[in-house]
Amino acid sequence: MDDLNLIREVLNAPPPSARATVQARNRLTAAMAVPRPARHRPRRHVLAAVGTLAGLAALSLVVIPPGGRPDPGPQPPDTSARGLLLAAARQAADADTETGRYWHVRKVVHSGPFSVGKASDQYLIIDRDVSEQWIARDPAEPSWTGSRRLGSRPRGEADEKAWRRAGSPTRWNLPGDGGSVHRSTAPDKGRLDRLNQVPYLIDLGGFDRAEVQALPTDPDRLRDLFTARIAAGRDGFAPGTGGSDSRLFGAMCQLLMDVPAPPAVRAAAFTVLAGITGMHSIGEVTDGLGRTGIGIELAQHTAEVDEVRRLVVDPVTHLLLASSYSANLVGGDGNRPLKEQHQVILQAGWTDAKPAIPALP
Repeated sequence: MDDLNLIREVLNAPPPSARATVQARNRLTAAMAVPRPARHRPRRHVLAAVGTLAGLAALSLVVIPPGGRPDPGPQPPDTSARGLLLAAARQAADADTETGRYWHVRKVVHSGPFSVGKASDQYLIIDRDVSEQWIARDPAEPSWTGSRRLGSRPRGEADEKAWRRAGSPTRWNLPGDGGSVHRSTAPDKGRLDRLNQVPYLIDLGGFDRAEVQALPTDPDRLRDLFTARIAAGRDGFAPGTGGSDSRLFGAMCQLLMDVPAPPAVRAAAFTVLAGITGMHSIGEVTDGLGRTGIGIELAQHTAEVDEVRRLVVDPVTHLLLASSYSANLVGGDGNRPLKEQHQVILQAGWTDAKPAIPALP
């Protein structure tokens, strides 16, 4: 029972009209203006009348719309995972188709970790890079990709202490498929390369530009298309399983961040994300640039691996600020980082600006 109904039940009568309240208040004011002998009992009656009229006046100020319930006023934004993603879907659907020569995405990526140092005192480092893509709207024009290393660094506080014990080295040699891979704490000069082919979502077999434009705008059909591709992939995760949901989360994030999909397809992608079982809000977080947003996570656990995917969404603009993925090995000595990647979106949209080697952020 709400407060208004409770009051009605207790009083068993409607509140007085505004006119009756004013008349009662005027009579009280006139009565109080007349000098009275200093007697205690009548004074108690006056005070009681004041309290009664104050209560009636308060009741008369409750504004009841035609529906019979008080206006609740402005409601706070829904920051639940589902509410936030569905709001983002509505905004994406209403967005105008932008113009520009290139679909341009600029982001900072942290990836790793990599184990370095002596066997007796190893520590972890992560790579930091700025990445950009310029995908030409006209298929006859070339597209471009640019990258620039920002320098590797120790992953966490314990790793930094071990790095200092090792003499604070500025270069490392890591084993790779074709020999040693070099890492440095210093940024490099960067590079800009022409893309001869522009396949999207390679992990799902790839989509060309025409296929991206023809992606389903119905959320159910979009989900079914992607889960079928996931099931046909290397790991063969069946739709509805934890593995399929995790891959679906990653694919929808990639579709929203890296692919120049039409507004209706982007809206469908947000809706698909909102329907993934286990999605939940972790509240206010900050991204790698210190921007505040709402963190939305999908956490999955097995006997061997703890896996967490996260999105950071601006609760006002509903734009994606960042995404991350982390996997930790579960063992007797605690969780050990297996793989992680953090992406902070600096720019995403259509532009006429000419491609260039990425600048330092």
